[in-house]
Amino acid sequence: MCNKPRVLIVTFLLVLIGVISIVGFGKTILRVASFEGGYGVEWLLETARLFEESHPNVDVEVTTDPRIWEKVQPMFVAGNPPDVVAPGWKFDLWGAIAEGQITPLEGYLANTNAVDKDTAWINTFATGSFAAATSDEHIWYIPQFPSFYGWWYDKTIWDEQGWSPPTSWDEAFELFEEMKAVGTAPIANQGIYPMYLTYPYLPEFIARMAGPSKLEACLNLEPDSWTDPKVVEAFTFLKNLIDNYFQEGHLGMTHLQSQVMPLVGQAGLVACGSWYPKEQEQVWPEGHEIRAMPLPIFPESPFPQNAYSKDNDSALLWVIPTATEHEELAVEFLKLLTSEQIAKYTVEVTGNPTVYVESSQWLPDNKFGRAVQSCAAYYEGAAYTIPKRETLELWYPKVESVLENSLSLMEENKATPEEVCAAIQAMANEVREDPNTMMHVFDLGI
Repeated sequence: MCNKPRVLIVTFLLVLIGVISIVGFGKTILRVASFEGGYGVEWLLETARLFEESHPNVDVEVTTDPRIWEKVQPMFVAGNPPDVVAPGWKFDLWGAIAEGQITPLEGYLANTNAVDKDTAWINTFATGSFAAATSDEHIWYIPQFPSFYGWWYDKTIWDEQGWSPPTSWDEAFELFEEMKAVGTAPIANQGIYPMYLTYPYLPEFIARMAGPSKLEACLNLEPDSWTDPKVVEAFTFLKNLIDNYFQEGHLGMTHLQSQVMPLVGQAGLVACGSWYPKEQEQVWPEGHEIRAMPLPIFPESPFPQNAYSKDNDSALLWVIPTATEHEELAVEFLKLLTSEQIAKYTVEVTGNPTVYVESSQWLPDNKFGRAVQSCAAYYEGAAYTIPKRETLELWYPKVESVLENSLSLMEENKATPEEVCAAIQAMANEVREDPNTMMHVFDLGI
């Protein structure tokens, strides 16, 4: 005899398994991993939410971390990386490209349309967005945030003190003495992370003191470039600035510790990128306004003084690994992430423009937007800009490592500017002469 209750139970279980498979277990998992830093992650989570809405059979699994490279590097080695990833500034991106681990994107960019646009995807990016991302006629990554740099300060405190942004270094030194007189350290610094000295300070000092051709030579690792007397002079100027005007104890400060100093009146200003306002969201004094200014000029220099560091944030460069099984979905996710809809949302929640064409027009009239606009404004008249993070930092990590370590020694008075430059040049020579090095050409285009 047939056991009808058992048959009904089995049938019910089979139907239930089928339903579960349809509504959940049968979904495609799209793994997204990203650096988490000053811009927050609201825009990424919103992209994931909208992507799941438009792709009901896909679950987006988002992982973010301030040290995301430590999580994704072993995954690349194991051949199981995320489907879409911004691996952070410590990841050897060009090493992964050379090993064939990254998918070139120029075909998708040029031959497929942007989200909700009757135009090629690449046409929705600001001019020059892919200059450093291009090699051998391939585009290897999608940038997201352009970074502007300068000195950031609390305008509310400065107005109370009667201080004004200096134009020349002589004016700056006079101002710094005024700050010292009222117990304020002139310059805060992220001493634990010497790479902050390589954001606005060094590139702009070399460009303005030694000239653009010397800057190009350094970033192209040319012989005797880093040891050129004018380049050494730029390092010497930085050393004097550190010794005389940096906040006491700065060597032990993280980026978050040092960057709050201008907001609590313990330092006058801090050098940082345009992620600074958003990164200070939790400590921003109520009713205060943050502003940025360019580094002061060297009036007697024969070289353009309106040369500024500017790059695409190297912590948020998006790639699609060749090992993904979901390349088409990964592309669609990146299209949405860089779409007009998400760009507008991102500008609103971060106060920062994105690489979406003309996104700076959407900067909100709030404390974030006003702060970033004060920084972006002086870039409009730039003679040229310097993408140091997308070049030296990513192209030649061994040279970047020696640069940062040597700067740390210089800060601690354990190395002179001449010794620092000699150490950088030695590694530049080694890397340049290594037949396994993927060499690039840096050209300011001026």
